[in-house]
Amino acid sequence: MGYQASQTCLLGVVFEPDTPALKRQQVEDADLRVHEMRSDGTPLCNTPLRRWKGLVGVWTSLGAGTVTCERCMQHVDEDRSPRSRRAAKNRPTWAEKELARNAAKRAAAQS
Repeated sequence: MGYQASQTCLLGVVFEPDTPALKRQQVEDADLRVHEMRSDGTPLCNTPLRRWKGLVGVWTSLGAGTVTCERCMQHVDEDRSPRSRRAAKNRPTWAEKELARNAAKRAAAQS
């Protein structure tokens, strides 16, 4: 169960030349979670890149596909909830905050 995303990624591993065949098979047989990928190449759920089963990990882009990571799904559910949309609608943008800051500075300078 998951959802479709335009960019997905998977934690891949870099095999050393002396990696035993049994360890290679364990990695290939593992059920790894597919994450939704941000534009910077990291997963939406902020899962850190780390060693996996003693091997060096790398994020591998898969393109469009089904996301199976529960933490990524939770982020999407929160973003799509009516409460977060309402909060985002009432939240000032960066430009609006900057204009208010500059106006406050000018007012303080004139006093």
